[in-house]
Amino acid sequence: MAFRPKRALAIFWKDALDLKKNKGLLLSMLALPAVLVVVPTLVVYAYLQNPNDPSLRTMAVYYDPALPLSVNAGRFLVEKTLADWFGLFLIMPVFVPMLISSQSVAGEKERRTIEPLLASPATAAEIFFGKSLASLVPAVGITWGAFAALCLLVDVVAWPKVHELLLPNGLWLFGVGVIAPLFAFFGNGVAVLVSARVAEARLAQQFSALFVLPLIGLVGSQLAGLLRAGVLYYAIQGGVIALVDLGLVFASIRLFDRERLISKWVCSPRAFWKSEGPAAPLVKAEPRALSDASPRCAGGSGGRSSNRRSRSRCGGPGRPARWRRSRSGRSSTGRRR
Repeated sequence: MAFRPKRALAIFWKDALDLKKNKGLLLSMLALPAVLVVVPTLVVYAYLQNPNDPSLRTMAVYYDPALPLSVNAGRFLVEKTLADWFGLFLIMPVFVPMLISSQSVAGEKERRTIEPLLASPATAAEIFFGKSLASLVPAVGITWGAFAALCLLVDVVAWPKVHELLLPNGLWLFGVGVIAPLFAFFGNGVAVLVSARVAEARLAQQFSALFVLPLIGLVGSQLAGLLRAGVLYYAIQGGVIALVDLGLVFASIRLFDRERLISKWVCSPRAFWKSEGPAAPLVKAEPRALSDASPRCAGGSGGRSSNRRSRSRCGGPGRPARWRRSRSGRSSTGRRR
């Protein structure tokens, strides 16, 4: 089936509206950018308050033993901090899409809203790109907005001491404009791939967060002086992530099995009983009256034996055939459950 952009855009707008209504998720998305903007601003302010401090010279010599005495130690540490901090800044475009995509796929399974989407004519590629776009646009927008705020705050703090603009520079412009979207696509692809295989959004977020650990390890190596950050280093990192992104696209589309999702999440006994509503209690019913009572997992008529067959088709044990859900809200004994 041919890829139709209109279907992907429709899925994007639907997920964007759902994200707009989720205030808690929006606040959690803004917490990490706030930390990544405020902390380096305070570090730059601390270094520039007394740039000739002997302790700063000691730190600078640790990072560069050949540092000339004529070089300002405070200015050197500021430039190194801004270069190394970009590696930590890249966690944001990875982390934000993971939050959104986990809620977009695994969260819809919990809310029972993914069934109409899976039953629609949209292909797996259209669903993947539509949901990916709904995660990438906010993630890249938040990253660029946080970068603008970081440039403003750092320049405001540093201008009285250095009388020039420290940000933006070539490294940050290249990184935020090119590498950050690649990392955002990486985080989205991982979250979609994991969410298609797990049952809950929280579990999807926890498994997806494991893929951030290697990036944190690289940043730790930079801060310890084991790796030297620069344009070439981040360019190589971006090229590797671009290749990984291509692999994630093909893997996500291939593993996003609609028939498996429908059979597992729509036709499972757990999904069937959850779809009836948590407030509806159980009342006793005649086995014959329940023989054709499963609209999602029809197993034919014939009392308990046919009900066992229908439950086995749905992938697991169900509730006894003598029980059914009551729409009145009371059980056969008159007590509310």
